[in-house]
Order: sequence, then C-alpha cells, then structure tokens
Amino acid sequence: MVKPKGPKLVACTCTGCGQFTHTDQFGLELPGMLQPAQTRKKHVLADKTAEGTQKHGEAMLTLHTLGLGSLDVRTKLRSGKVVTTDANAAEPDVIVPGPSGPPTDNTAMSNIAIDNDSEIQSHLRILRFMNAHISLMRARVRDDLVLVFSTPPTTLVESPSPITSSSTNHAYLEYHVWLFSTTKQLEELPGLGHKEISGQKAGMMKLVQKELSRLECIKFSSWNHAQVAAGLYCFDDMISKRQGPPPHVYNSDPAHPLDPYPRLCTFIETDKGPCSAPLVKQYVNAEGRVAYRPIKTFGYQGAFTWLATLLARPGLDSVLGSAWRVPMQTSRPAFVSDGRWRDIWDAPAIQEFIGPDGTSLFSLQADGSMHLVFSLFVDWFNPYGNKKAGKSHSLGAIYMACLNLPPHLRYLPENIYLVGIMPGPKEASLHQLNHYLRPLVDDLVVLWEQGVYFTRTASSPAGRLVRAAMIPLVCDLPALRKTAGFAGHSASFFCSFCRLRLAEINNLQRELWGTANRTWASHMSAAREWRDATSERERTQVFEEFGIRWSELLRLRYWDPTRYALVDAMHNLFLGVLRHHCMEVFGINVKGGSGSTKVHPHTPDEQSAWLEKVVKGIRKEGKTKAINAVVAARKGYVVAVAQRNGVSPGDKLTKRAYATALVEWYLQSPGREICLPPVMKDATADFRLDEIDVSRAHILDFDVLSHIRDDIKKTVYPSWIERPPSNFGSPGHGKLKADQWRTVSTISLVITLIRLWGHASASEQEQKMLKNFIHLVIAVQHASRRSISLADVVAYDTHMYAYVSGLRTLYDHQLVPNHHLSLHLTGCLRLFGVVHSWWAFPFERYNGVIGRLKNNGRTDEMPLTFMRYFCIGANLRWFMATFDWQESEISATRAFMSTFGRRGPGTLNADLDALFHGTSHAEEVSTEYDSSKERKLGDKIYQRLLRRINQGATHRFEAFGSPGTSRAWLNSDVVYVPTAHYRGVLYGTPHGSRRNCHILYTHPSSGNVSAGQISNIFQHCRIEDDRKIVETFLLVKTYKSLTGPDAEVDPFRKFSALGAHLCYNTLEDVQLIRLDDIVSHFAAYTYTPEDIEQECIVVLSVNRN
Repeated sequence: MVKPKGPKLVACTCTGCGQFTHTDQFGLELPGMLQPAQTRKKHVLADKTAEGTQKHGEAMLTLHTLGLGSLDVRTKLRSGKVVTTDANAAEPDVIVPGPSGPPTDNTAMSNIAIDNDSEIQSHLRILRFMNAHISLMRARVRDDLVLVFSTPPTTLVESPSPITSSSTNHAYLEYHVWLFSTTKQLEELPGLGHKEISGQKAGMMKLVQKELSRLECIKFSSWNHAQVAAGLYCFDDMISKRQGPPPHVYNSDPAHPLDPYPRLCTFIETDKGPCSAPLVKQYVNAEGRVAYRPIKTFGYQGAFTWLATLLARPGLDSVLGSAWRVPMQTSRPAFVSDGRWRDIWDAPAIQEFIGPDGTSLFSLQADGSMHLVFSLFVDWFNPYGNKKAGKSHSLGAIYMACLNLPPHLRYLPENIYLVGIMPGPKEASLHQLNHYLRPLVDDLVVLWEQGVYFTRTASSPAGRLVRAAMIPLVCDLPALRKTAGFAGHSASFFCSFCRLRLAEINNLQRELWGTANRTWASHMSAAREWRDATSERERTQVFEEFGIRWSELLRLRYWDPTRYALVDAMHNLFLGVLRHHCMEVFGINVKGGSGSTKVHPHTPDEQSAWLEKVVKGIRKEGKTKAINAVVAARKGYVVAVAQRNGVSPGDKLTKRAYATALVEWYLQSPGREICLPPVMKDATADFRLDEIDVSRAHILDFDVLSHIRDDIKKTVYPSWIERPPSNFGSPGHGKLKADQWRTVSTISLVITLIRLWGHASASEQEQKMLKNFIHLVIAVQHASRRSISLADVVAYDTHMYAYVSGLRTLYDHQLVPNHHLSLHLTGCLRLFGVVHSWWAFPFERYNGVIGRLKNNGRTDEMPLTFMRYFCIGANLRWFMATFDWQESEISATRAFMSTFGRRGPGTLNADLDALFHGTSHAEEVSTEYDSSKERKLGDKIYQRLLRRINQGATHRFEAFGSPGTSRAWLNSDVVYVPTAHYRGVLYGTPHGSRRNCHILYTHPSSGNVSAGQISNIFQHCRIEDDRKIVETFLLVKTYKSLTGPDAEVDPFRKFSALGAHLCYNTLEDVQLIRLDDIVSHFAAYTYTPEDIEQECIVVLSVNRN
C-alpha cells in the first residue's frame, strides 16, 4: 500500500496550540496540536520573538495564521508604509491596511513590531488590524458551521470530544488559536495613557471575548447536532394519515427501510370497517430508488430514554429519591410542623397514594428502588402566533413534569419531559387523542407494573430499579375533557366531579349535584361500555347517557379520573372567573374596546330623542333593517329599553344581541306597547336604567373606567408584579395574559372600586356590588398562596360560594362552567395542596417558547423540528449550567444563561424565586462588602444598631470606644447600597428602586405589622467567634396610622381579610430593621378620601406566602 504524501505532523505546544490536546498512536491524550514541522518551527520562533521583545520593552502582537500556506511574517509599520520581511515568498492570506489610502502590500501577518517614533499611531493601527482580521474570520467561521469531533457521542450528558484537525475544522481552529493569542497580547499592550487607545483596547477585548463565546456556542451546537445524528434523542417516528378521523399511529419497520409503513390505514373500529386512508407518499431517493415516506410524523420521546438521561446527571438521582416525606401512619393530612402545605408532597393525594401491590404506600422505596411521580399536561398552540396573515394552525404538545424534583428545579426546561408534539392542522378530538397517548401509556404501564431497571445511574454504579406513576392531569378545560375522556364543557354532563346537568348549572345546592354518584367504579364501567360497543349507534347512546368515552389513561389501573383530573387554578380563576366578572358582569369589553374613546354626553332632551329612535327602529319593517336601526343608538339606550320591557339576550351581552332580542320580542306580537325608561336627570355619555337592577354590560361606564386607568398609572407596583396595561378596557393592549388579569382584578380594581364605592355616600347597590367582588378577590388570594392550610381551603370555599351566590341574587347572572368548577376546586386543594405545584403556568410558557422557534413554515415538518430543537436546547442548558468551565470560558457561559435564563416579572418567576430562597433563612445581599466605600454611622442610628445586634444574641458587643470592658467593640463603619435581595425578592430605596421601596414589616419594638418606606440600606461587617459576618439592615420610615374618627371611616378596613388599609401619607420616625423583619411589599396609591380631610396612602398587601 502506498502511503499518501503529505507533510509530517508533530505536536506543537506553543502559546496558541498549547490550548488543545491530541491523541497519539497508542490512544493517549497529550497536550498540543498536531502541525506540520515547518509550522511548528515558526510558532516556536514567534513565541521566542515575543518573549525577547517583551524583555526589551517593545509592544509585540503575535498572530498565528494556520493551515495551507501558513506563514510567519514580521511586518514593521513606519510612516504609513507596510514593509514585509519574509524568507518564503508565498500567496498572502491577510490584507493589512496602512494608516491612509489602500493597502500598499498584501501580507499574511503573524507578528507586528511597533517602532517607538509613532507609538500612538502604531497602537491604533494594530487595533484596526485586529478589527479587520476579526471581520474576515467571522465571515469564514459562520454560526451554522458543523464541526467534526474525534469520537461520536454515546450519551446525552457527556462532554464534547476533542475537535479533529480535519479540513472542515481548519478555519475554526485557526480562529480559536488567534483569539486566545490576541487576548494575551491585548493584556500586554500598553495604553500609553491615551484615552482613545484605552477605549479601543477595552472595546477590542470585549469583541474578542464575544467571539470566543460564539465559538463555544458553535462547538456545543455541533455536539448537539452529533447527538441527534447518533440517534440519542430516540424520537420514535410514527405516522398518521392526513385526512379523515381519527389519526391512527404506526411504528416504522426497520427491516424495510424503503417501505417501512403500511400503504393504507388498517385500523378497524366498531362497525365502520377499515379506515383505508393513505399513510405514505412515493418519492425517488438519492440513489434513484423508489421509496415511501410518511405523510405525517408524530415524534415520541421514549419515557425510558428520557429517564436514563435524567438519572445520568450527577446529584440529580439522589434528589429524586429523597422527595418522599416520612410515611404517614394515619389518613390525617401530612402537614409540616407549622400546619401549612408548601408543596404537593405535603398533601394527602401523594402521601396516601398506594403502590403497585395494592397495600403498601408508594412512598416506601424498598431495596434501594426509586419511586417517581409525574404530572401530565396537554394543550394546543398556533405556531404562527395569533393567526398572523390569516394562518390558523394547531399543534398539540404533551408534557410531563417530575414532581420529585424540588419546586425551583421542577419546571426548568432541562427537567421538563416533552413527550411529543401532535401534528395539525386541527386539534385532535377527544377520541383521536387516544392514539397519540398510547405509546406514553405503554411506557407508564411498564414503569408501574414491573418497573425499569437502569443498569447505571450517576450515584448508583450498580444500577437502580425505578417505578413511576402519573397522578395529576393538569390542562385547560377543553383539553382536560379530551384527555380524560369526559364530554366537553358545553355538553349536558359538563362536570367531571358530579352529575349536575348543564341545564341546571344555576343550582347551588351541593347536596343535589349527585357528587356521590360520580365514582371511579361507575366511570370505568361507562368507559368500558363505550369502548366495547359493537356499533357507532351503541356508542352514541352510551355517551349521551353518561357523557364518558374511553381514555388511554384508564389503562393505568391506579389512575382515578374523578380525583386526579384537576381544575387548573390559572385557567379557572385568572382566565376564567376573574376575566368573566370583568368582561361579562362589569361590562369591560376588552376586545370590543368599551370606553376606549370618550363620547359626547347627552342632555335629558337628547336622551329622550334617542329613546324614541330606538322604539322606531324596533317597529321598522323587516327584521334585518329593524336590528340595524336599533344598533345605530348607543348601547346604553338599547340595554335600558330591553331591561324596561323584560327582554334578555341570553348569555351574549353585545349591543347587537340586545337589539336582536328586542326585535324578535316585538315580532312575536306586532303592535305591542314598548315601555320607555325614564331619562336621567343629568347629562351622561352612558345612559342606563336608574333602578336597583343594573345592566351587566354597563356597571363600569366610561367614567369609572377612566378612574381605573388613572389609578393604574399612579399605583406603585413591586417590580416582580407585571403591571397591567394603562389603557385597560381598550383593544389597544391586545389579549391580556393570566398574570395581568390577576393583577388588574386583585390590585387595580380593588383600589379603584373601594375608593369609589366603599365610602358612606355610595349607593346601596354599589356597596353590594363591591362586597360581592371582594368575596371573589379574597377567594383567589387564599387559593393562590405559596403555602396553604386547611383554614385557607375553608376560607376559599366560603368566599367563593358567597361570590357565586351573589351573582345569582344580585345580578340574576347566568352561571358558566367555570363558576361551577371553582366550587369543585376546593376538593382539589384538599387533595393536592398549593396550586403552584400543579397549575399550567410553566407549560403554557413552554408552548410560547416552542411557538417562537424558527422554522421553514412547512407544517408537516414542524412537530419533529420543534421536538428536536426543544430537546437540544434543554440539554444544552443543563450542560452549560453543570460543566466545570475554565476561567477563560466563563464569559460564554454567562452569555448563554443570560440569553436562555428565566427573566421578567410574573407569577411563575416570582413563585419559583420565592420557593427557591424560601427554604433558607440566611440573608442575601446584592453586592459583596466593599470596605473602600465604608462610612461612619450617626450616633443615633449606631446605638439602635448596637441594641438590635445584641437583642437575643449570645455574643454581645459594647459601643465603640467604651472603656473598661472585656466585650468586643461594635464597628461603626457601614457600606450603603441601593438595593438588597432577600428570599428571591428585590428591595430598594426610592432612589435605587422606587417600585420596591414600600414594605410591610414587623415593628422591632411592638411586634405589630407596620407600613413603611425604605429610606436607606446598609451592610455592616462584624466578627463573631472568629467568623466574619456581613449583615444587611434597612432604615424604614413608618407611615402614620389613621387615628380616631378617620380610622372608623377607612373604606378598606371594612374588608379585613383583604389585607388593605389606609395610612396618612406622612412619614414618621425611622426604624432600623433586619431583612427577616420584612413581611412583604405592598401596592401603594395616594389620594384624599372624601371622608378624611388629609392625603392618605392605600396600603394593599401583596404577600402571597
């Protein structure tokens, strides 16, 4: 065999190449990079030259240009001319510009020596050359470059193998070496005391670090590309037919790679015969052979593969196994010591869950086995956003979350199990969804019945047996009904917890709901009867009788659909009941823009004229013409006429619905008398019937809405709360998110409505409406706390029942399924505890993340594309966060985590931060203690600090300078800081962080909770028992409490459970407090109440703990 000709490669360990390693013929990994002997010689010479010039005080920049025609050229810049000295004449690689005009010579440069006669200009030329070289290399090393590694990946958690010296990697390696060398030379390049040089040098250093970070990202992206190519993500490709119900799923046959699937669907169900829909389409492959590919693919990520990846992460499997609490000896709920649940593991549904043997608790992990609990979430999303450019498409995502992980890790992307993404273009029906769930249920059955033995985990080299159960199903209402096999929420049997029919939804007598008849056994019997029916007619009869179909989840013999199909608090309370009350009860038509523009008020005479026009419109010939004529009037007139004549439009409250109902009512008896409401005494822009029964669509008219908007602008919200839109009630802000509905309902509306309707001069009706709304707000507060007790559950149920009852008695309002289900949420709270452990916030967020991923617009390829990139991103996040990075690579890690980390305000982020930090009582400070910024405390504050530190302490101090004492003196120096973090929350001064300066705190003397404003924050350093302690203290100015008669007329104090009251807007004495004295932030709003002749501040607690 003739050996291919080529230069002999030797190991080069120069400044640049020494950053890499290579493998010798015996498989040993050695330092340095393999280079041609001539190139190695030049690199050694360059290092020696750089070392020699440094001794002589000369500034030298060493540039390594590797690869074909690699040269080592020393070029001196003198008087704007480029002079080249090179023993080997060769084609240049790099163009070096002179100080002005075009370059006089093209040269590949490695070393640039600067003459002393024009150092400043020479330094500037060097920096310009660096910038030009980076621009050149950035074009050669693109972001989509795929590198070649020495060995392919074998697992998803291993580090990237060394990069080979192949031609594919040549430009990358050349650029990488050059950047490292340039970093070193930039550090050695003197600034000469010149501002421009120093600024350009700092900017160039940042640019070089940014490029190093980009190269690291290219390496990790290439490694993930290699993992996908190696099949480590294990997407089981399945296909479904393009048209006709339902999508039936098939696995590929590896024995026939050109024709791996059946041509037609062979699925048979009841008496309908085979489906026979086409499953594949023909094409000609690269080899010119006829092959078949699926019309649609459903990518399923196997549960065993995902678990193997999770358990291979160091330290994580020990966390998973330790999640279980001490097994319970009784059926009593497993409270922690203070009687409050802080996680789903404290609640009875998990603690009382029985294992596969049917007798012992699942919490008993015998013989070193591990028992895992998962929640399941299913939902659909539009990959094109909100129907952009008319595109409407639905993809379905199936997620699972491992509840064994602690809350602050549970919902991180790298720990979420994305089961699969269902293809579109439409949502799968209730029965069709079963075909997508089947492979997941197959795996879950094995994990429960036999368990899966993993031969090796990160902490168990000998292997470990793992069992798993999927317990809570968490979805929005439509998806929940489909997944669990219930009829839709608009069907006759609309409730999954009781037997109440939709026609009787206004019935609030719980004993008549038939909850006892909705049992696990009866559900399974009806579901099996539907599944085993021999004809579609028989199935329809079963479904109409019971409202139940078969669900694949029922194959899990432990899964009780009547207990584990939960009411999601986010959808039910925030996007359901709160939103419904604002839009349908109060009449804030966010989509329609009610009150978006101010209209001219009508005088009493004009009101009378418009009422007559409504009557003429009703009597006009032709139904359509009559409706259009009535709609021409303002909504207030149409609604008032309808109410006066006892006409109701049903559940739709639009102006056209009222007009249609009026015309239809009149056509039933043409010529009938139409009663007109009396005109209002004053001019008004929003006419209404001045009676005790108010219109649902006109409670919050333009004037009230204007007050709400003004109050939103003036209210100070903590930074972790997402501020509602200032144009609330108009179409300009678009669709509100769940967080925004929560904030606007529980803070903004509370402040405005109590201010307007809570004083003595408000009408009786307004006070009743306010009381009803506050019942809802208090119920939501109790249900959504980060820790709850049974007392909270009882309080939630009491206030929610009072609210729903009030809707019927006060408004005669037609209830909707969310109202009914909010009363069943009580049972979910009793079983599963705090809602942050099982609500849909994190999964809805990931739907948004997946929907924003770049794609080519080909709908049939989207599901697998989204699956691949989500899994790649999740693994990359974990790898970036856990790998032991070198100091030079830290910037790349920080850049990645800042881009893909969790940011922004909102319920999800605030709860995760609080839960992560809530387990520790140690303080956190925003900055390290900087002794160079120390300042002396004033004597008064110093004495308070001394008393505060000595209070309850075993190590006591004396005042600084005290004579004749054996105790240590307390240092009087402190460092003032603008902000401080404590338990995941930011606090600040009015100058440092205005939104975070209003707090409720425990008064150090009285122990009472007071409202105040942080005026200063400082850090104090002291020595206790040879330990250095840095503690943060706050100086808080207290708001003056209302006194005497003023306190009696405070409208906020009427609702004690709300956590709100008024104070005088006057700051009194300063208190020195510790961080653990803080109770929470409060939302602040200042105004002058009509019953109090002094400006006050509203103190509305936002404590969610």
